Amino acid sequence: MYRLIWRIHELPRVNLITLPTPLEKAVNLSREYGVELYVKRDDVMELAFGGNKVRKLEFIFGEVLSKGYNVVITRGSYYSNHVRLTAAAARKYGLDVYIVTYPPRAGVEKLVQGNILLYRIFGAHVVEVADSSKADEKMVELKDDLEGQGFKPYIIPVYSVNGPATISCSPSTMSKGNLPEDINIATKKTIAARGFNNIPGIFCA
Repeated sequence: MYRLIWRIHELPRVNLITLPTPLEKAVNLSREYGVELYVKRDDVMELAFGGNKVRKLEFIFGEVLSKGYNVVITRGSYYSNHVRLTAAAARKYGLDVYIVTYPPRAGVEKLVQGNILLYRIFGAHVVEVADSSKADEKMVELKDDLEGQGFKPYIIPVYSVNGPATISCSPSTMSKGNLPEDINIATKKTIAARGFNNIPGIFCA
């Protein structure tokens, strides 16, 4: 186990987060269930309004930069938080970013606000397709085209689900070392609430 932890910490990683992120007591839930319940506030980060996806991007961009990739390609629906954060991280390191985007479902109107507005502010190249089924094919098409122009593109899958991203959700990167120093908690249980694929949320009780 310790060997695995050391290997994780030896992996290339960039710094996108000021740790630790806050640990907030869920006062009402604690009172209702008779336990001391805390929620890890990974929505409080500096990078483009934050979110737990930033933890995955630290390892993904560690690999991107260590292996000399100079363009990032990813995909997501119009208002994707994954895409927003990927674009922000890419621009932070001076990389071009291509976004393949599509309606989250039929009939959804595209409004230039929220994440869509932020893509433009970040200077991302936005390519729109009719729906999600065509997105992966378009990413490969963009990759081939960019390689033909002499670039070295890196494809980040939807929800950034790849090897480096999965490592970011391990206990050694998510829990004990990220507790605020001024909170003294004898943790009995750590609960990881999974959302899409490997996107974690953390509760401590």
